[in-house]
Amino acid sequence: MNKTTTLKDLANFSQKETELVSQLGFKNKIVESPSKKSVDFILNFSKVYSVRKSKNIGIIESLLN
Repeated sequence: MNKTTTLKDLANFSQKETELVSQLGFKNKIVESPSKKSVDFILNFSKVYSVRKSKNIGIIESLLN
């Protein structure tokens, strides 16, 4: 059964979450941009990753190493 969530419910949830995060000592860490290593990894992966459609078996995903 679906429960309707009100704005008040959302505000209470957000406030409790903020309190828990501060109690546990977590801090919001802002990452301005991905590291060069992450970008290189994604670019290299995209070079070897292949997706093709087939009439017989659907989608074929493969790594071309």
